[in-house]
Amino acid sequence: MATEADLEDIPALRDKHVIDALVMFDIHTIVKNYPVSTNPDEPTPVSGSLISILTRQNRFTGSPGADLTIKAGLLDVIKWREAALSFNDEHSALLYRFVPRKGEELISPPRPLVSDAVIPHPAPKDGEDSYTVSTVKSHFWYSVIEAYGRSGYEFRFQVISGKDRVGFYRWDPDITIVKRGI
Repeated sequence: MATEADLEDIPALRDKHVIDALVMFDIHTIVKNYPVSTNPDEPTPVSGSLISILTRQNRFTGSPGADLTIKAGLLDVIKWREAALSFNDEHSALLYRFVPRKGEELISPPRPLVSDAVIPHPAPKDGEDSYTVSTVKSHFWYSVIEAYGRSGYEFRFQVISGKDRVGFYRWDPDITIVKRGI
């Protein structure tokens, strides 16, 4: 599996913009209201109203929601990260597959990158503003923008509770890529 540093080793991507996209899942409601699929090839479809894609304001047009509309250039990179609204406390969401509509691919197939991340957390015994850090494995998916336009995708994700897999789900966002100004 590649690492985040590998992105910097691709000459064509070195000077491109990176668009961070955070996919937020209302996992509690999804698990409560939708049947569980145990088959990754037949995930349960869920409403996009329980999922929101967030990115920096200068990178999108419109409002955050289940669909993504961004301003970008060709060969810019989208970094996809996922999280539960409960911030992965009880359940975690983990993307595992992206399926474009045939003939409408705007982005390269997303690939996962795993790296070490340093995460701060409070250390109140040393004072209110004290903290310590832990090194943990982190990841994101990345894809390269290959065309402008609008296309539908099927994003598949699994729900994890502790070390146990709860089930497989999917939703079908549209991605719109508009040419950004200089």
